[in-house]
Amino acid sequence: MSDTKTIDVTIGGHNIRLRYESEESFARELVDFVKKHLDSMGAGNKEITAQTAIICALNIAEEYFNFRKNSAQVLDQLEVRTRRIQEHLDALSNETLT
Repeated sequence: MSDTKTIDVTIGGHNIRLRYESEESFARELVDFVKKHLDSMGAGNKEITAQTAIICALNIAEEYFNFRKNSAQVLDQLEVRTRRIQEHLDALSNETLT
């Protein structure tokens, strides 16, 4: 069974009781991440509206999707390079056997 803990945080002028199952430091890191996005929008020290929260969520979602896309591209490149290395190793192995 999971060990759910809570911390009280303030984000965008709203006090929130946040439940988490990971380490507290990770939960606080997530809170800081959201706060930095709000700060970049100029909404960090004000009480945020639902519209500001939605725009912030969309900005974070865009960042996530871009990261996912870039990660997939890097993985594809690594797979191509790995195949090439394996082909070279196979060729070298065949040369030493003949």
